[in-house]
Amino acid sequence: MLSQSNYYHNPNIKCFALNKLGVFYRDKSKYKKALDFHYTALNIAKKNRNAEQIIISENMLGVIYRRTDEVIPAINHHQRALELGEKIKIPNETILRNIAISRNSLGNIYLTMNQLDDAYKQFSKSLEIELKIKNYLGLAINYQNIGGIFEKKNELDKALQNYQK
Repeated sequence: MLSQSNYYHNPNIKCFALNKLGVFYRDKSKYKKALDFHYTALNIAKKNRNAEQIIISENMLGVIYRRTDEVIPAINHHQRALELGEKIKIPNETILRNIAISRNSLGNIYLTMNQLDDAYKQFSKSLEIELKIKNYLGLAINYQNIGGIFEKKNELDKALQNYQK
């Protein structure tokens, strides 16, 4: 796909392919290589003013920084993705999904910092979007995270309700 994007001079396909390669290397814990692919995709997306690919790339970078416990860059990337996504007047499903990803990721960061109320707000906002677009995996992830918050607060009935959802 990457070679085809070069052949056809299609920056959108190139961004897509670079981000997929970044995810591939991220999933193998080769974070440096993954960062290189995502930053390359981000630069191409910015050059071509492709908001959707910018948002996706920013979120992908945020995920890597979160997984490597680099909290500040993770927050910065997810926050940029969120702000850009929320500026779009009529967001498509991909944009909405990425807004939900940004919020979920920020919630996870707050959770690791034991800022449970802030985490809950982010997970709840992500949950609203996931309901709207009927993303059942996203719903399950957010309910699981919210259940974890209630468990940490020793509100076990609420935790169980969310786990069961």
